[in-house]
Amino acid sequence: MLAFSIGRISPTIRPRNRRAQLRAKRQARTNRKTRPVQAEFVLNEATLRYVVGSPAVMAAQFQHLANTPTNVSVRIQPFSAGFPLGIAPGPFVIPDVGVDAEDREVAPTVVYIESYAGDMYLERTKDVDRYRQADNVIQQTTLDVASSKSLLRQIGKGVSSVTVDLSGANWFKSSRSGGGKECVEVAFVDGGMIGMRDSKNPTGPTLVFTPGEWDAFTAGVQAGEFERPA
Repeated sequence: MLAFSIGRISPTIRPRNRRAQLRAKRQARTNRKTRPVQAEFVLNEATLRYVVGSPAVMAAQFQHLANTPTNVSVRIQPFSAGFPLGIAPGPFVIPDVGVDAEDREVAPTVVYIESYAGDMYLERTKDVDRYRQADNVIQQTTLDVASSKSLLRQIGKGVSSVTVDLSGANWFKSSRSGGGKECVEVAFVDGGMIGMRDSKNPTGPTLVFTPGEWDAFTAGVQAGEFERPA
């Protein structure tokens, strides 16, 4: 069980890189086809309102969270839940490593806590029990998975509607266009967003894609989904 509530972290560069590497490995294990890891995340709505990186980055993150595989559960604790514990516990993780053939824990359960001062593991039974009780209380105040995904998409749309500055964009065309004007131009801008416009009408309307939308679009092009019938 992984549960996160209100909390901000300001690690140094080295720990941040290490965390990024560990989270990439965790993501690979949850996305693998053979025996993927089961994970449950709880996010307080406040954590969704901080803009980290840029609006474009946030929009892509919301889309990613709203489209997690079935083995990954993401639930939101809305503002209306208040503080059911009387205080925000901060981010914590309770990793369940499973049991053996005789229904015994493979390893003792611990609680992992991230804080401004560093990381900490709680091993004492009374500490683990206290955080399990906190997790149970938090779980009772969250939205269900479907409602949580709906809220993520709603917030993501609001973030992605922020105007993207394309004034300094470096536009380019496919090398296969042969220098002609019957083509589209593409530009990669800050925040990972991708702009696309008609090369014949550079001052006309521009489509703007998030990284996830661009990946889906280019995959569709390669698969022939947009080809006109003969």
